[in-house]
Amino acid sequence: MAAPEWLHLLPNGRITAKDGRGPFRLENAAQVAASSLAQAGGKLVLDENHATDLAAPKGGAAPARGWIVDLQARSDGIWGRVLWSEAAKRSKAWMEYRGVSPVIVHRKDGMIEAILRASLVNQPNLVGLTSLHNVFASDAMDEQALEDRVQPGQQMDEIDQAIAVHLGIDPKVYERALASTAFRAKLIPMRRQFIKEGVHLVDEADLPLGAADQTIIAKMGLDPASYRATLAKEGLRTSLHGVRGLNEDAREIVSIIGAFAASP
Repeated sequence: MAAPEWLHLLPNGRITAKDGRGPFRLENAAQVAASSLAQAGGKLVLDENHATDLAAPKGGAAPARGWIVDLQARSDGIWGRVLWSEAAKRSKAWMEYRGVSPVIVHRKDGMIEAILRASLVNQPNLVGLTSLHNVFASDAMDEQALEDRVQPGQQMDEIDQAIAVHLGIDPKVYERALASTAFRAKLIPMRRQFIKEGVHLVDEADLPLGAADQTIIAKMGLDPASYRATLAKEGLRTSLHGVRGLNEDAREIVSIIGAFAASP
């Protein structure tokens, strides 16, 4: 897998943290991006596991794995363009971590004023960031690699997990269905869409059930409270969750899964 050029550093709006800090807010992404670059002299450090803040003060090593040389305000927050170090390229450091964690400056009310630097981490603290391994479709994956990735296997991967959560399908039933060639074939269009759109971690408590959720609940006779609890437990949503109702691909998957749900 090639190195991702752009990394998701901050989501827009209200931002919660898994360790209980915050909530924070990002309201003027363009201003924060410009301020951050200016304060950093045009490039922000990208290290590992916050070594600059945790290891360096104790005399430990804190090498930069790359330099964030550009920041863009997009519809889903602030993204940074990274120039990877030669050492990081040789070791493919981005393959060893799940996500990116920014170090931010914020006011007492939680309003974010700047990004100081960022770290490669396996347990990002901020909720709502695109994982390192889900930015590849637009930035680092060619068409052939994308087509290889959309082919489902007989065991669930992260994309299957996101689809199962999106459609309210029990993961155990979903994995049984993966044994079916017909089911795997039906998954390909939705897997392609999910890969291109990306999978995002969010705080379920902040998101009401949308039209697509209500449609799923009605069609499958689910209990709304249990459905929400499942979403919260999984901690996964996708950018596709904002669509109204289910498209044809989703309806076919829900229809097929019914037979597997009924089987022992």
